[in-house]
Amino acid sequence: MRTHYDNLHVPRNADTDTIRKAYRRLSKQYHPDYNPDPNAHRIMQIINRAYEVLSDPTMRARHDLWIREQEALEMESEYQIVVTSRKNVVVSQPENKKEDSHKKRNLYMLIIGACVILTALLALQVTYMVGHRQVVEQQPTVIVVQPENGTTATVSQAASNVTVASTTPATTAYIRPTTAPNGTPFPQDSSYISGYTQVHSQTGKMRIIVENIRNSSDVFAELYTTDQPQVLRTFFLNERSQFVLDGLDAGTYAIRYRQLDDGEEMHTENISLNDYARDATVYLQRGHAPSVSY
Repeated sequence: MRTHYDNLHVPRNADTDTIRKAYRRLSKQYHPDYNPDPNAHRIMQIINRAYEVLSDPTMRARHDLWIREQEALEMESEYQIVVTSRKNVVVSQPENKKEDSHKKRNLYMLIIGACVILTALLALQVTYMVGHRQVVEQQPTVIVVQPENGTTATVSQAASNVTVASTTPATTAYIRPTTAPNGTPFPQDSSYISGYTQVHSQTGKMRIIVENIRNSSDVFAELYTTDQPQVLRTFFLNERSQFVLDGLDAGTYAIRYRQLDDGEEMHTENISLNDYARDATVYLQRGHAPSVSY
């Protein structure tokens, strides 16, 4: 029996972040644009379906129920095989009565052994489920408190009792942001971010095409002119996507952008727009962002 967890190569208790990372890793490996294997398209469809189910809590719960039902059916089928085997052997009548008695005794021992094994397995499974539930219910909640002195206190909370377990120096790890610096949630698709001033020229007819197709990370980006520090446009790009900045006047521009998967900040080369180069394309990628004017 193959499940969506098997298709994404994650355990059944994987959290949302693990599932998302597994999906991104497999997408980069099997996307038809980058994998010449003729089966890449079919494999990518399987990966997309698995992520669609496991990323939705309701669909994932239904899938987990289906898995348990299939496992129960498999166990029942194994039991039926044993019962059927018993019936078939009992029905057959050997010619030699002494040999028949010996075979019956062996059969009964086999059936009894199988029943004992099945009963032990069922009892072990029930014991594990009950014990695991008790452990989860009794497991203390860990709360991380940040005191003013720059240390991190780990606090264990069980029932109504709260005790400080240990105090260690505070460490900072990068966490992918879910909102822009102004607190606005990032949009689902590549677009301007609300809450920021977006400067558009009334007469400008030039444009910059921002390509993120070579980049494996979503980005937070800002457009500005090289002779002024003022930000003209603030926008968000999904990985492997494109966004057009139109309504621009002639001038020299640049784009600052932050890789949201690891926080790395970079900027593009200068982008010149003039009567001879009214359009330009800039490719966002790690370490280097070349631009092409035409």
